[in-house]
Amino acid sequence: HAALGEVDVATVELSLRYRRPTPSGEALRIRAQLVRKEGRDVWLRGEIRDAEGRICTEATSRWRQLQS
Repeated sequence: HAALGEVDVATVELSLRYRRPTPSGEALRIRAQLVRKEGRDVWLRGEIRDAEGRICTEATSRWRQLQS
């Protein structure tokens, strides 16, 4: 997918699933992926993984670009 660049957006939907405690004081891997874009709406999927690669938190969201 093409990069979105810098835009003003508002959260429309956000869903989190906590799978295990997220440790502090160690390296974490945080990743987000653009799922799709329709008009001014953008859907993203994200996750936080611990140092061993286990998923701690998963998220899905929909954002809407604000009109200027």
